[in-house]
Amino acid sequence: MEGLIDLLQAGSLAARGALFGSAVFLLAVTTPMARRLTHEQALELTAATQFILRISALATLGSAALALGLERVPLVGGLATMLASLGILTLAPRRGPASVQAYAVLLLALFVLLVAVTGGDPARLTLTGLTTAFALREAGAAIWLGGLPALWLALRSPWPPAVSQAVAARHLALMLPGLALIAGGTALAWQIRALFTTEETFPLLAFTLAVLVLALLAAGLRTALIAQGSRPGAGSAWLPRMRCVTEAEGILALVLCGSVAALLSVVMSGTVSAVSFQGSLLPRLSLHAPGTTGIAGLLLLAMAALAGWHRAGGPPITRFGPLLLLPLGALLVWRADTLIGLVLAWLVLVAAVAEARALWSGVRTYSVPVVGALALLVFLAGHPPAGAMLPALIALLAIIARWTELRLRTASPAWPLSLGALGLLMILVHGG
Repeated sequence: MEGLIDLLQAGSLAARGALFGSAVFLLAVTTPMARRLTHEQALELTAATQFILRISALATLGSAALALGLERVPLVGGLATMLASLGILTLAPRRGPASVQAYAVLLLALFVLLVAVTGGDPARLTLTGLTTAFALREAGAAIWLGGLPALWLALRSPWPPAVSQAVAARHLALMLPGLALIAGGTALAWQIRALFTTEETFPLLAFTLAVLVLALLAAGLRTALIAQGSRPGAGSAWLPRMRCVTEAEGILALVLCGSVAALLSVVMSGTVSAVSFQGSLLPRLSLHAPGTTGIAGLLLLAMAALAGWHRAGGPPITRFGPLLLLPLGALLVWRADTLIGLVLAWLVLVAAVAEARALWSGVRTYSVPVVGALALLVFLAGHPPAGAMLPALIALLAIIARWTELRLRTASPAWPLSLGALGLLMILVHGG
């Protein structure tokens, strides 16, 4: 049950971030840009933004209702969040720019964020309080990453590349204030830094910081692509890469929501030890008879070998490596002894069936990276031990590598290498 609650918190955090980020996108990007575009382009940009707004408002409404039903939020706070989400659904502009509506939507989205952080008690917001620190960091992350779905949908519109470049550049300008808010919130929260360096919290903190660094690198690459698109005669070759980077950044943002929710869950539970963590984050390597995880590692290693062989021009049979996900999923379902483990096993089976269907039909599928990102969220909700965080990070790199080569229709060595490293680590680390 605890894992499911953490999943709900991660989903709520992602929904609130997308809601606030798309509201900022509506006011700072869509509204001013729509006045410079043709009527058809303005309608299309507004429609794309309001679609993301409505989806995120519905997700926020649903998560608030579920949390209220499970008695995880105060009655007043839950009802206020639901009413504000309904207000955003009503006010989201449908046709062209509307500054008044944009300001109203932004205020309602900010209200949702503050209610979630304060628990419905505004007195907790003080100039130097921890609640204010958490509010600043969540708002900053939402401004930076929460607007990515709206940007991604805008980049898919069939208008000239120069318009896409202008929209992307305007959204990029939101990154600096977002990072400034995150830095301000971190400075305020510095007083409780000891809570994040305990045996229970530090592994999750290290993983969260690693994902944050990857997100910053992706944002830097996005900045370089925007600069490339601004050059005279740049053409449109940069645009598919921009979409791919934006999608990868979105995957990192989703995983970041899971790790932050799990980290805060441990801190707020009051079970963290008072002694600073002195152990190593590196897993202990040893040779032993293969258990369930070791056999799973062997299957992943075989998948990596077949994928690398296929890329090197191996025989046609090497393309059937993804079918090894079927026995892997069956093994995990058979040996699952927790609810989190069972959910993870069924996610692997879903990806395996989708991959088998794709091999049969010859159509590319994104099941592995999509299901992999969801599996990482479930994994983080189970409060994994310190030694499991390095394999989780390698799994994340494999997900990003697979997504990139599928979207750009390339065959790089990153996917088999990262998959092989994950399999080898699972073989050497775990005996159960």
